[in-house]
Amino acid sequence: QRMPSVSSLKQLRAFHRDFFPLHRTNWLKLEEKFQKEVILPLESLLLREREKLQKGQRELLYKSVEMQKMHFMAMALVLLLSLLLGFLTSRQILKPLEELGRGAREIGRGNFDVRLEHRGKDELAKLISTFNHMVAQLKETTIHAKSLYQIIQCMEQYVVLLDRRGNICQANESLFRDLGFAREELEREPLHYLFASPDPKLLFQILDGKAWRQEAEFSSKYGQSIPVILSSVKLSVPFQNVALVLTAQNIAERKKLEKQILEARDEERQRLAQDLHDSLGQELVGIKFMLEAIKAKAEKGLSEKLQKACKLLERAVQNAKSMAEGLSSVELERQGLLSALSSFALYVEKVFSVSCQFFHALKSPFRKDSFRDLQLYRIVQEAVQNSIRHGGASQITIVLDETEEYYRLQIRDNGKGFVKEQKPKKGLGLTFMEYRVRALSGLMEVHSRPGEGTQVICFIPKEGRWRGKKSSL
Repeated sequence: QRMPSVSSLKQLRAFHRDFFPLHRTNWLKLEEKFQKEVILPLESLLLREREKLQKGQRELLYKSVEMQKMHFMAMALVLLLSLLLGFLTSRQILKPLEELGRGAREIGRGNFDVRLEHRGKDELAKLISTFNHMVAQLKETTIHAKSLYQIIQCMEQYVVLLDRRGNICQANESLFRDLGFAREELEREPLHYLFASPDPKLLFQILDGKAWRQEAEFSSKYGQSIPVILSSVKLSVPFQNVALVLTAQNIAERKKLEKQILEARDEERQRLAQDLHDSLGQELVGIKFMLEAIKAKAEKGLSEKLQKACKLLERAVQNAKSMAEGLSSVELERQGLLSALSSFALYVEKVFSVSCQFFHALKSPFRKDSFRDLQLYRIVQEAVQNSIRHGGASQITIVLDETEEYYRLQIRDNGKGFVKEQKPKKGLGLTFMEYRVRALSGLMEVHSRPGEGTQVICFIPKEGRWRGKKSSL
């Protein structure tokens, strides 16, 4: 019977104890024999198999390492080729983009002569072409803006550029010169900083871009009032934070000239009244006396004719006196405006046979001011004359009253009136009335309707200038 295979000496001893308990055995020899014939061959076989296995593992590991090296080299090569290809491709894209960046920096420095070149018909070429076109348009716009700025600086009129909030962005040299401010003292200041007496209604009109030929007063750095006529416009597209443009014209010289014209006109009226009274009136009276002397010695038929001539001369003398009284302001100089207007109302009733009444509702004593009183007197004369000549009025009312800030003069009639939109071209009478009101820094309104008469209202500030709001009128 074949002996079972054992793997160790311990198992062999146990095997002999189990199967040969009664026989005496030379265990040492048996062990040596087993060691030689079984164990050693097995160990040699195991060693060879282990070596073969280790060799195979080393070969497999080597091949694996070689495969990893090859994979790594292939990946590195692919990555290198990708980087090279990406670099070459990016150069074609980045170079035009770098040129665009350079061009943008040149534009930022104010160089609008920069032009970019790119060959091809791709999207970058279209982008560069659009960029060149934009630079050309920007250059043209900048040239126009610079030219416009230079024109504005050379203008004698005041030009003020405002932002959306009504703060001053820029102004031309004329404004700084006449008002005495330095540029940094006005820029970024609110609009009302320019005005002597800011009127909220006017400021809202300016900021809304609807002010048109409005009269106002600017204030210089030293408190001097400068009369101006101004207009404003709102930009449809704000430019460099500028949303509004305010233009104003200094009318101090015009007002001075208007005052001189009015003074010259009044002086001429005085001279004409004096000539009518002293020269023509006296000559007419002399002729009347001569005719009466001739009539006393003339025959009866001739005497009747001379009597008619004397009556005509008497009427001419009375007309000359009335004209002299109407042209003269002697009553005004002697007794003041209130008495002069009362006398003028009586004169109108006497000469023109119309009802003319004067009322006043003054709460305080009317302080005498020769220039102001003369202008108001002449305004009443012009308005009454227009009512009679053009309106065909039969009833005229003159009213003078006051508020805390201004005097109000009203001349109302029951004439035929007119439609404002169809009003004929203004005559010199209305023009001179406006001159006189402006000379007093006042405002004038004319209200009329067909068949309802005409009303002229003048607002005259008490202190010669508006201290508060004109919008309260």
